[in-house]
This record gives sequence, C-alpha cells and structure tokens, in this order.
Amino acid sequence: MSSSLIVDGYNILNAWPELRKLIRKAGLQGARAELIRYLSEYQDCTGVEVTVVFDGQKGTQSPGDISGDESIKVIYSKPGETADTYIERQVYQSPEPGSIKVATSDRQLKLIVLGRGARHIPARGLEKEVLSAIEKFKQEYIQPDHRQKLEERIDFPSLPRVLRQKEESQKEKSGFVASPLPAAFDLSPIRGSKLEDIDLNKVDSYLQKVYDRSIDDLDISLIDLLRNMEILTDYKPEAVPTVGGLLCFGRKPQRYLPQAVVKVICGEGEEITDRMEIKGTLTAQIEGGVRFIKDNNRFSLSSEFGWYPEEVLKEIITNAVAHRDYSRTDSSVKVLLFDDRFEFYSPGILPRGMRVEEVVNRRFSRNPLVTHFLFLQGLMTCLGLGIANSKRELKEQGYPEPEFFQTETEFAVRLPLVTGARRH
Repeated sequence: MSSSLIVDGYNILNAWPELRKLIRKAGLQGARAELIRYLSEYQDCTGVEVTVVFDGQKGTQSPGDISGDESIKVIYSKPGETADTYIERQVYQSPEPGSIKVATSDRQLKLIVLGRGARHIPARGLEKEVLSAIEKFKQEYIQPDHRQKLEERIDFPSLPRVLRQKEESQKEKSGFVASPLPAAFDLSPIRGSKLEDIDLNKVDSYLQKVYDRSIDDLDISLIDLLRNMEILTDYKPEAVPTVGGLLCFGRKPQRYLPQAVVKVICGEGEEITDRMEIKGTLTAQIEGGVRFIKDNNRFSLSSEFGWYPEEVLKEIITNAVAHRDYSRTDSSVKVLLFDDRFEFYSPGILPRGMRVEEVVNRRFSRNPLVTHFLFLQGLMTCLGLGIANSKRELKEQGYPEPEFFQTETEFAVRLPLVTGARRH
C-alpha cells in the first residue's frame, strides 16, 4: 500500500511557531513558500507523496489552481470550497483511505477523516516528523564535510545571507578582484562593474515571487538591501556587484563574464547542423537551453527517438550552470546533441576525494549564492537531489540510465537516445 500525506496548509502555518513568526516578518506568501520547501524536502527524503491544500481565497493564486513549480502537489481550493472540504472529498473518494495520512489540528476535520478510515497527525507532530526525517537523511546520506544549512531563514529587513568561509590565500583573477578572496568564487566582487549593471526589475520580481514583497515595501536602503542579499559587496570603496549577483540579476552579465554562456551544438554525423550561444542571466540560459532542444526538429516528438522529459533536461542544465567553475574563463557550459545521445558539459572538476559514482547521493556547492537564488525560485532542490531525482524518474519511465563522467576539466552527463523509448 503506497503512502500519501495531505496537509491542511493554513492550519499548519498557524500551528508551527517558526512559520507563525514568519507570517509577521515575510507575509503569508513567504511563510507558505517556507512550508512548501519543508514538505518538498520531506517528500524527497522519505518518498511519501505529499499534497498541501490551501484555501484559494486567502492566497494570491487563483482558486482552483494546482501549482506545478514544486516537487510536491500544491492545491488552492475552488470558490465555495474550503481546504477542509477538499481534503474530506479526497479521503472519501480514495479506494484505500488507510494509505492517507492527514496533517491538521482542526478537531472537526480530524474526526471526519478518522471516521472514513484515514490516519491523522497533528500539526506539531508533523513538524517533529518532517524535521526528524530531514535531519536523519542528512546524517545518513550527506557527508559531514559537505553538509550545509538546509536553507537560510527569512529575517526582514535583512534578507537571507549565504554563509561566508574564511580563505587565507589572496588571489588575483583576470577581470575579477577578491582581496581576501571568499572561499566561494560567486561571492567575489567584479572589478569595474557598478550598481547600474544590476537589473532592479529582476530583483523586484524575485522578491515578489519568493517573499511576496517588493523593493518599495522594505524599510531599508537599496544599497543595504542588495548588500544583504549579497548581490553587491564592498570594494574600493563603494559597493559593486558580486559574480553571483550579476549572473542572477545582471542586465548584461556577459559584459564582465563572457565565459558565462551555454553553447548548444547540434551535429549529424561529422557535420554541425545548428548551433547557438545562449546569454543572459542563468534563468534565461536554462530556459533557452531547454527550448533549443525542444525546437530542434530532429529531436522533436515526431522523431523516431523518444523525447526525454522536459523537467529532466531542465534539471541537468540547471545543475550545469549552477555548479560550474566560473573562475575558468576559457570554457563554457556545452550541450551537444548527436544522432545517438545528448551530452552536457560543465566546467570544473569534482571536489578532492569525491568520485563520479558518488554524485547521486553526495552534495557540494561550488557557488552557494547562485544555488541559493536558483533554489528559492524553485529551479533546484534544497538537498541537492536533482541528479538523483532525474535518475529515478528516467528509470521509472523506461529510459536508459544517464552516464556521468569526468574529463580533465569538466563534469559531464550523457543521455543515450534509444529508438522506441517512452515519449512525452
């Protein structure tokens, strides 16, 4: 019997002390996003299928919406229907109500679902179970030297900061200055850049999506806001954009980071039939890479080859741009489309002591600021399970297993194309 969990969203938000406090600081949408992230991690760690239900009229989403941006199912009830009535109907219509656990502290809903054969867990019990499952997963599967906080906490007006690590050595890199250099290159200041190189509309859209706040809502100066987000950092003597800030929110990131592109090449035999260099922010590069593959006629649904799921292609490209070594100015992310395979190359080698076969279950973050921004926008999983999830999904749908390998300077993923594979 498969197991599933249905969560009474707003009941949980008001029962967990941390989330209740977060509502006051970051607003309802910020707290809701935090709960969704917790539950997504819980699902990744346990394999339990999670659905969280919110009253549609309380949120900014349209009633009846089903969000597809998270790994869990997020549902907003329709007009005239509460989250409670939606949950009751799901339990009533289930052929196996005993496989469903409902998380709520609403006494009436509890009695109804128990009366129909489902199981129940109170709100604080769910909090304990979720946090315990995540911590257990970290201890068993994530190596201590690569372990990081699950996520930064929201603390307005000071937005989440990525933890810095001390670095004794000082380095000078062409085009960049960091003295002393942060352990993570994406936190380095970019010499010659200025505030105007940051697109404030992109920053504002990010704040509204993640925290339900705009720049104008925050009682903090623009420079301090961008410093707190580590989009800017102090350098001789004024604040300038960081590598990660420019990659995620820059107007023209390639003006200072020409290596930060995705090159897509399509080959037929020995002949290159199509190519493209995708520029812009990292989200634009990810979307552009997936779109190029989808729009290429040789690999479309009409092809004799099965179409790889879009979310898997997106996950692989996202990991490639998020974890590449941006200090290398001689290489870019490459996506190669051959007659019989797709290959994805990301500049940089694995950390010392980490083997290729360990990438599925071990996590490392070469660019913590970049991965932080991409994660909060729903493009990455917090526990670094993107590769593992993609591998599992491909196996379940009958595709060949992806191959991972390391060259002298790049980490690569290969997806074999096989005639007759399941199509989407």
